[in-house]
Amino acid sequence: MIGVRVIEVSRVVVQPGPYPAPGETVQLSFFDTFQFIFGHLQYLLLFPNTADASFPAIVGSLKSSLTRILPFFHPFAGKLTYIPFDARVIIDCSASAISDGITFIEAESDLDIHHIAKSEVHDLESFGQLVPNVTKLELPTEILSVQVTRFLNGGAALGFSFHHAVSDGKGKLQFMEALASICRTDSIPSGFAPVHDRAVIKHPGVDEIAKVFTRKLLAAVLPKTTAPHHSLQECLHLTTRTFLVDKATIKSWKEQAIHVSPSTFVSISARVLVTIANVRGLANDDGPLFGKFPIDCRSILNPPINDGYTGNCVVPCSAQMTASQIARPGGYIRACAALKEVIVPAL
Repeated sequence: MIGVRVIEVSRVVVQPGPYPAPGETVQLSFFDTFQFIFGHLQYLLLFPNTADASFPAIVGSLKSSLTRILPFFHPFAGKLTYIPFDARVIIDCSASAISDGITFIEAESDLDIHHIAKSEVHDLESFGQLVPNVTKLELPTEILSVQVTRFLNGGAALGFSFHHAVSDGKGKLQFMEALASICRTDSIPSGFAPVHDRAVIKHPGVDEIAKVFTRKLLAAVLPKTTAPHHSLQECLHLTTRTFLVDKATIKSWKEQAIHVSPSTFVSISARVLVTIANVRGLANDDGPLFGKFPIDCRSILNPPINDGYTGNCVVPCSAQMTASQIARPGGYIRACAALKEVIVPAL
């Protein structure tokens, strides 16, 4: 065997309701609609040491835990559906839509999990085999699917595929943390109450804005669902890697811009921008250089939204700088100041 081989594909069924509000249909907000174009996003967790549990036990625990947590996240088991006469994309959580549950894939691999987990340079091709491969690119489509892979030399991988229109990173993390809690302790976290109802976003034109976004951004593709901007195959020629930065290094960076008092995020982001400017040789380029990132706006909406909200609730944040000023000496301090100037008001 080379790579990854699928052993079995089954379904994890959602237990009967009642389910959290809003029940059988979730109307996408304008935050959600804007994220539709990114399609399904994959998440991969690697567990090099699983010696204390057999693969059948791991599969059984995951399936049992998914069965217990999905009623709290019933929209994740629904279908993303297009309503053409009303120019809306909704999450169909009706009994018929969620009755067959979610896709659960069991696989095995002869890849070396220790190499995959520890290598600074990411093996994107291997990563792609360890997460669910969503092939249906037309609505209605599944929102969530799960894959667990056994490595023949020990260890396991857990991969998720989520459609980005349904949830942002914070919402997905809620789901994965709750699932992990059940797997570890066999209990649902105390006071756990995810919020799926988009009505918590208070804006007089919230529905109309979502429809406008649908018409202007998605009309050309619906009911097709667009793949992410950069598919795995398109990215294979790129090199991605993980950089580990220790506390002492971060402390040293912050001290270099002590009068700016940068946060850890600002400090690392500024260092990345300086590196990019230097690698690209922008010391004589007076054009713009942008630092862009999403900001969680749950706490800054009026009224604020509970942290338990699972829908998309991020806005783009952008800091514009002059490339040459970042590439030249003192660029790190300038980058810290520019990033902090846009981040602090957004928080």
